[in-house]
Amino acid sequence: MSFAEDLEELSLAELFSKALILAGGVYDEPTNAESTQTALETSYRATQLAKNLLDARGVFSTNEQVEDVSTHGLAFMFVGYVAGEVGGRLRTEGRDERVRRLKQAKIDFQGFINLLDAYSIVPPSEREKLRRTGTRDPTIRREEKINQFRWEKQVRSSLETLSNRTTSDTSSNDFMLINSLLPPPPSTPSSSSSSAYSHLEASRTYTLALLSLLYAQTLNSLESIEQEEELLSNAPAEISPVRPGEGERADDRSRMRDGDDNETAAWRLDRVDRGGPDGRGELMDKSGKPLRPFTVLPSATSTDERTRLQSEVFRASHRLPTMSIDEYLKNEFDTGRVITGGGKASEEAPTTNEILQLASEQDGLLSAIEADEKKRLKDENWAVYTEENAKGAGNTMNR
Repeated sequence: MSFAEDLEELSLAELFSKALILAGGVYDEPTNAESTQTALETSYRATQLAKNLLDARGVFSTNEQVEDVSTHGLAFMFVGYVAGEVGGRLRTEGRDERVRRLKQAKIDFQGFINLLDAYSIVPPSEREKLRRTGTRDPTIRREEKINQFRWEKQVRSSLETLSNRTTSDTSSNDFMLINSLLPPPPSTPSSSSSSAYSHLEASRTYTLALLSLLYAQTLNSLESIEQEEELLSNAPAEISPVRPGEGERADDRSRMRDGDDNETAAWRLDRVDRGGPDGRGELMDKSGKPLRPFTVLPSATSTDERTRLQSEVFRASHRLPTMSIDEYLKNEFDTGRVITGGGKASEEAPTTNEILQLASEQDGLLSAIEADEKKRLKDENWAVYTEENAKGAGNTMNR
């Protein structure tokens, strides 16, 4: 089908099928490509028209149960999901347009969730496993994600088992899978009644399982939208385009706003203080969540301390040596922590007493006289010491 085809003339099934084929055809293509955006815009327009037709005809009602909806009618429950997915991929210009697009996608996703809840596609017991409490406790959030992952894994296993009996489409593209569940064109030849009935029953089970799986994925998408909306709400406001002839005045205002002309900005009465330590806005909200990047430094940080902290950012991850091996050994020798001597040469060397005895025996020399005097004083000191300290006097262990 051509993109220029008039969508108003198509039936409900043809509109939804066209939207699915266009979105599925560019599923793996770059989102920013012009051809991708053209296909997504046409797909989104067709999905919205199909959604309006469903509401106008009252196809789904809160008074019905899932058993009252035909197998082919179940396929049109995916309209809200497809509208949210395709709308979220459309290119936007600026923050405000992105916020509007997110709000619309949120409405489409929430409509899909409400429709499945009304028909109890997902049982209440299973629904409790998928609901998020919104808590900030990481332990609880992790447990919720684990439960949802296990539930999705179980549903995917069921889908793989049913896929061989329902459709020959082996694509993992959700849009193409949904398109294969739509009612066939009237010109399609019908098979035997028994085989058609069994195929219809298998197709119904497969459709319900796929609805349950996309139900869980939609909850994740809603959570992501809320997080993006929170980020966009904290983003700076957009700067309106400058009109012709106002460029010079806009430059003056920009310089004053950025602080280039500090002297003038100091006495301006309309200067806006956004709060925070630097007047540019608060650093964190009341719950402690950071609102903008900032650096934590010591309380009394001087210029030298700031420079030191900057110099320590990019360096080796281990402590580098501060001296060479030769310098280290020299320091050990100088401090007396190296033991020298020993061995056979030290054993054969004469003792101090032997050296004095040999020196005193050299008659006629001044050194001999000095050595003899040293030996006499040493013997005299030893005799005095042994006389004052009897043998065994210091042994008090056995007394």
